[in-house]
Amino acid sequence: MKKYLFPTVLWALFAGFYGIATRQGNLQTFDSRCYYRIAHSLRADPITPFYQDVSFAYWPPLYPILLSIGLPYDHSVFFLHLFSACATIGLWTAVAKPILADATHHRMFGLSLALSTPLLMIATFVWSESVFLLLFTSYLYCLQKFLGTAQNRWLRIASAFGFLMLLQRNAGIFLFAGTTFGLLFAGHRSGFERKQWMGVVFHVLFSLVGFGTWNISQLVFGNHWHVVGGLLPSVSLARNFRLTFAELSNTLIPPPLAHPTGIVLVVGILVFTGYCLAGNRFREPFVGLLWITLLAYLLTWVVIPANPDDISRFVAVVLPIFYLLIFYGLAHLRNRLGRRMKKVLVAVVAVGLVYPLVRVMHNALRWGGYDLAPALFP
Repeated sequence: MKKYLFPTVLWALFAGFYGIATRQGNLQTFDSRCYYRIAHSLRADPITPFYQDVSFAYWPPLYPILLSIGLPYDHSVFFLHLFSACATIGLWTAVAKPILADATHHRMFGLSLALSTPLLMIATFVWSESVFLLLFTSYLYCLQKFLGTAQNRWLRIASAFGFLMLLQRNAGIFLFAGTTFGLLFAGHRSGFERKQWMGVVFHVLFSLVGFGTWNISQLVFGNHWHVVGGLLPSVSLARNFRLTFAELSNTLIPPPLAHPTGIVLVVGILVFTGYCLAGNRFREPFVGLLWITLLAYLLTWVVIPANPDDISRFVAVVLPIFYLLIFYGLAHLRNRLGRRMKKVLVAVVAVGLVYPLVRVMHNALRWGGYDLAPALFP
């Protein structure tokens, strides 16, 4: 029973902020209204919209299907997103436990999830990212089990989650590309046997069916090639880099410091955690997989232009990886320090959690409709 105490505290903390933020209901944007329109169409006719609604070329079908199932119930989205977020937090604390052996680092990692404004945001708004993050987290949990046990049954379960997450969100293909490369690298370092390599091949092909079948039906048979135009690389790589990495740094320090100080901080974290992995001769294949996945995903948005209004949503799905790598790096740093400096480091990290706490409280109240000053911590 004791092992469930800390996750319960995290769930209660997140649920409290979520309840405040959704005091007037889950908030909607243009994308939200599109999701609802598709869901109502599916509710009225479960077959025809798949062939006639051009929206499916932009918004894949899994999330609208879930919305359509819950349409008769007023609070279905509220509970769907609350369950998704709490399950995500619970799974990530389980994923982190064998990586962060120190209980203090593990608890601070859990708190960083519960206090994350972007994670609260994707749950508060009617967007698909909250459900997608649960699928992605479940997928990574299974990959961690596979790499730890070399049992193909975990890879088969991961294949199901890979299929669903690629049916849920087109941008998931960029994450899947990173995890696939990381899995191949981990297999090479771990010395997979033929049976494991065959399992990896099946896993990749089966997962891609969720992405390929749907998008081929929409782009080729639906003749919606114009959708691809939105993914054409932008020549403004510097602009995309600043936008993506500044957004990531916003979770650690206030926005006025995000550029350039925060960007340097994020790059430093990625370099240092990569150095720790290399110094350990990549004997932690799953952590290496996470590092490769995060880097590949961030570089994707450096090449593909993201709208400033959307980048926070896009980055939110990899924040748990980013937080975990931070505490992984801190654990390695702490091992090199003396007793007094170890206490100083823990104190600095604890103080660093004050900003996420203030930020999430401010935004929860703002989204809940309370009369506040203009957004200080967007």
